[in-house]
Order: sequence, then C-alpha cells, then structure tokens
Amino acid sequence: MRTIDAGMDEYVNATAPDILGSGGLGPCISIGAIYGERGYMVHYIPLQRFDEVPCINEFFRALKMEAKDKSKLKIYVAGGQIVSEQEDEDKILEYLVQGRQTVLDKITEQGYKIGGLRWCPVGVGQVLTLNLSKGRAIYEEF
Repeated sequence: MRTIDAGMDEYVNATAPDILGSGGLGPCISIGAIYGERGYMVHYIPLQRFDEVPCINEFFRALKMEAKDKSKLKIYVAGGQIVSEQEDEDKILEYLVQGRQTVLDKITEQGYKIGGLRWCPVGVGQVLTLNLSKGRAIYEEF
C-alpha cells in the first residue's frame, strides 16, 4: 500500500489498496473521486482559468473514460479557503470565490453528484484523503 499525494497543479490516480492524499490545502482546491476500487485526485490553485489547467482536464477526461456508471462515482471537494494577504486582495478574493463556484458548476455540468464537500475554514489547513480500500473520504483540519 502506498500513499500518493497530489502536488500543486497535479492529477494523480491509483487503485486499492493505495491511498490518495491532497497534500496541504488552504486556498487551493482538491477534487477527489472514488469509482469502485479506483481513485482520482487533483490539486490546483483557483487563481487560474479553470478550463486552462491541464490537471483539471486530465481529471475529468479520466472520469469520463473510466467511470461509466455515474451513479457509482463518489466525488469529494476540499480546500478553497477564502483568505488573502496580498496587495490585490479584492481581486484575489474574487478569484477564490469564483473558483469555488466554478468547481461545483463543472462537476454538475458533467452529470456528477458531489458526495462530500468541506471548504477549508479560515486560519487552518486541510487535507483530503481517499481510502480506496474502504471507499471513503476523510477530511482533516490542522
């Protein structure tokens, strides 16, 4: 059994008994999916145009090819903390809020249902872990 973490702007996948991890999340968003004993995860910063992020496209392409029965696909979302200490704070906050909504819209546009959603609270970090053997997601704050 291996634990495979998705780095920034990275898509990873694995099969049970492996475990997928998002790595540390704050403003970054992670989308994870479990289909049978197969898992998929992406970790990206929502300050980029969603449709131009290669790892996002890889994630949804893999789901389309492999998860034929959408009713058996479980999707989980984490991260997306709304916080900024940058000079262009208003613009960054706008991107972060928009990034949250874009993720949710993209998932529903593809005909998928969200099985779990936990936005990262302000002032903490978060990790999303997919235990593929048990078919479940674990959200942790630190």
